[in-house]
Amino acid sequence: MIPDNEIPWKGATVNGGSRTLAEFEKMIIISMYKSGGWKNNIEVENLYQRVKQNPLI
Repeated sequence: MIPDNEIPWKGATVNGGSRTLAEFEKMIIISMYKSGGWKNNIEVENLYQRVKQNPLI
């Protein structure tokens, strides 16, 4: 789900793919953080900050 403040049209979704488990992990962390479904979750926040600071990991 895309948060209401970022949705380009009603019912819009994002799809993606990855070639490695590491890419998949980053995609899931970013998706969880940006969806807003895990607000105030320190673990998701920490994982997102790690991915954000080290995008190649």
